[in-house]
Amino acid sequence: MSEKKKRIAHGNIMSFFNKKCKKNDEQPSTLSLITELNVDHSLQVSQEVDPVEVKISDDMSNSQDQPDQELDNDLLINVIDDKSTNDKNDFNCNKDISFYIENSVSDSEKLLALNNLWAPTPGYKFPTTGNRHLKFQYTWLLKYNWLCFSQIQNGAYCKVCIFFSLKQGVGKGMHQTPGKLISEKFDNWKKALGSKGVFEMHAKTEYHKTSLYKYNSFLAVKNNKIKSIEIQVNNALRKEIEENRNRIIPIIKTVMFCGRQGIAMRGHKDGGLVRCDEDEIYNDGNFRQLLRFRVDAGDQNLQNHLVTCSKNAMYTSWRIQNEIITACNSLMLQKLVHDINAAKSFTVLADETSDIANKEQLTLCVRYVHFDQKKLREDFLQFIEVKDVSGKALADTILKNLQSMGIETKYLVGQGYDGTASMSGIFNGTQAYIRTKHPMALYIHCSSHCLNLAISSSCKIPDIRNCMGTMQTICNFFSYPKRSNVLLDAIKKLLPDEKSFKLKKFCPTRWVERHDAVILYYELQPAIISALEDISLWKDIDTSSAANQLLASIHQFKFQISMMILVKLFSISVSLSKFLQTENLDLENALSFAETTQTTLQDIRLNADKEFNEIFKSVEKICNTLEIAVCVPRISGRQTHRTNVDVDTPESYYRVGVFIPFLDNFIEQLHNRFLEHQSILKSFDCLIPKPNLKVTKDIEEKFKLLLENYKDILNDDKNDNILNEYSCFAELKLWHNSFEYQRKLSEHSEQSKITVTDLFFQCNSKIYTIISKLLQIFITLPVTTASGERSFSTLRRIKTYLRNTTGQIRLIGLSMLNIHRDITITPEEIVNEMGKTSNKRLALNL
Repeated sequence: MSEKKKRIAHGNIMSFFNKKCKKNDEQPSTLSLITELNVDHSLQVSQEVDPVEVKISDDMSNSQDQPDQELDNDLLINVIDDKSTNDKNDFNCNKDISFYIENSVSDSEKLLALNNLWAPTPGYKFPTTGNRHLKFQYTWLLKYNWLCFSQIQNGAYCKVCIFFSLKQGVGKGMHQTPGKLISEKFDNWKKALGSKGVFEMHAKTEYHKTSLYKYNSFLAVKNNKIKSIEIQVNNALRKEIEENRNRIIPIIKTVMFCGRQGIAMRGHKDGGLVRCDEDEIYNDGNFRQLLRFRVDAGDQNLQNHLVTCSKNAMYTSWRIQNEIITACNSLMLQKLVHDINAAKSFTVLADETSDIANKEQLTLCVRYVHFDQKKLREDFLQFIEVKDVSGKALADTILKNLQSMGIETKYLVGQGYDGTASMSGIFNGTQAYIRTKHPMALYIHCSSHCLNLAISSSCKIPDIRNCMGTMQTICNFFSYPKRSNVLLDAIKKLLPDEKSFKLKKFCPTRWVERHDAVILYYELQPAIISALEDISLWKDIDTSSAANQLLASIHQFKFQISMMILVKLFSISVSLSKFLQTENLDLENALSFAETTQTTLQDIRLNADKEFNEIFKSVEKICNTLEIAVCVPRISGRQTHRTNVDVDTPESYYRVGVFIPFLDNFIEQLHNRFLEHQSILKSFDCLIPKPNLKVTKDIEEKFKLLLENYKDILNDDKNDNILNEYSCFAELKLWHNSFEYQRKLSEHSEQSKITVTDLFFQCNSKIYTIISKLLQIFITLPVTTASGERSFSTLRRIKTYLRNTTGQIRLIGLSMLNIHRDITITPEEIVNEMGKTSNKRLALNL
């Protein structure tokens, strides 16, 4: 072996490695660092084994291409860095600053990260880098509190710049790409310190100072030492909004006041500033005058607004009025729709009329059960201007508007209209078209219209018809002021105890007034005759001759006897007419009262001779006072256009020729007009328990038919969506038996009749699910369209001759405010609603 080879074999290489190992004893071993970082759990090396011995073996000493030891150490560190970077998930990387270089976090996550960032302890052994084996110093963290060390990347970062500087760029104009300490680690430790060192230079940069300011402000805000800019801005905005709301609330209250009271708002000129110190020389409307009245009453917020506001932010124009009215309508409609949908069964009521501008207005109302109030409600929804009044067009209009409001039309169980062909036609009527889409929506003719038609048909008896025509002419005659004053003087002179001083007209839509008009005429007849006698002496030819003609008609026995017959029968039917207009009336109760009225008339018919004799005697007294001859009219051998009864006495003549035909016709018309209603009642009477009545086969058949007709609604209420026929019949029997048992226990159960509405609210819906729902459907069925007729009265009060150009949206909102006085809405709710729908010059909502 040569001398050179001997030197190599002598172990110089081993001694070289031993020397290196001695230096490395002062540093954490590479394997220890790997183990501490958990970057490679697959290394199964004991901590007690010297890493150099593991790395360098005797076999390796014989290798001729063994690399330099410093290269090996650098290589191992690079391996660790690579594994640390690639396996961040194995380490709790969200505690390391390097995790947030590319990951954006929210403010709450940012605070959590800053509080939980990994930081080395004073005794932590930092890894070395480079040939000089320099390493990070713990004291640097104390000197630079923004500095942070990454355990994964083995480098330094600026935590405030990572969290609070923009990722896309730093510096002026954000054109400078983030580098060392931000997007890249810094580990060139020899350039760390000094005036030209990286740390000092970084601390002097503007973007670092900005980030540090943001960092300190962020911690101060989170520690509740100061309020954030957003909060300060929001507080200022909130204060401004509160001031703006205080400005507009008095205006809203004024609009609501006018709407609730039906007061017109606009004047001849209602634009420009509202001057509080002086009145305008022209009438600028009730609305602006009421604003001045509020200021005079001490409304400082309104006064401050009117004095300090700009001309384009006064909030007193007609547009703002419309917005407030629309917001009121929207809020009330939302509450109504919520209650209607909660009932899960409702009836639609509709009627049409012409307003003062000759526009056809369709009123839309609904009837439903309000569970919170525990009563039936009939609520007005809106007026709809219609141009096509055909059955199909009206049906489409009704359904479209119900759906646009948010009402679920699948729960439509009834329709209530008058008897016009376009509404009630069985082929092309509105009700027919709606039933094609909603078969459960049963049509019921308005009961008040039925009674009115029954009376009108009964009054076709010639003498009765002529009598009513004469009374109507007399009412029209005294409608002029000069003539009515004469009548008023006569009433005060002849009838001092009379409370009425004016005749009532025979209104075609106000059914009760037809009864009242006849009865009132009878009471005021002495004063009417006296007034006509005075007027007949006037020099005015037309007026005096008309008065003479009316006196001649009154001084006929057939007029007096016909008047008394009307008074007799109308005194009975007026109670039914008033009862049918009762709110929250159910069909069973209405038909029960109609049947009672019919029975009363039938009793009179059975005792026609006796009843008419009393009428005849009272007429004779009147005729004696007025010097009217009691006689039989001329009888012809052949007569078809007037009463022609071959009798001997006047009493027999008018009893047979007028009283009995009128009475028979009245009874027949009542029966026929309410026949359809009776058939509907019979289909539901299986739900109404009666004393000593058991569940028969007939009751079961009716009940089965109800289950079939309303299975969709009944299934909708069932959780399992299955309507079991056996359980339904069992429930029916339990319902009847329970009611019979309660009746026997109660001593006073037969003293007062319980209505179907009361029966429904007494029914336990949790036990009798099907019975309760069917009872609800029954009482929801319409009785009359009186609610629609009442809405027409509101329409005529709002859209008057002076307000004939009122827009449809404004009309609907004002009608809702005037009709639904029981629905409470606050000015604050209206402000919130206005803030949602449009952009205002004054901020109203955050």
